[in-house]
Amino acid sequence: MNYLTFWKKFLLKCFIISFLFLTFTFIIWIKFKAEAFGFAHQTMGIDQETYNRLVFEFFANSKYIMYYVFLVPSLALHWMSKCQKQEWKKNINLDE
Repeated sequence: MNYLTFWKKFLLKCFIISFLFLTFTFIIWIKFKAEAFGFAHQTMGIDQETYNRLVFEFFANSKYIMYYVFLVPSLALHWMSKCQKQEWKKNINLDE
């Protein structure tokens, strides 16, 4: 397996794992958001508006990391490997 295929598969699996983690985190947060706010209010003394802003920023930043660090490079590598395979096939057909 060449390096291009390895990194493509690696980044795609990182994207899938991060997507599952983000989905799981969101489901847990929806289920226990009142308890999570109570804990944050007791430990850090923040109000509801600040808590909601922090949670929104967490999910937004996680989404950016998931898409732009894992998915976009994985798709770019997939595109590059596909073009490289087509170029190899084209060169092989020209040699014959």
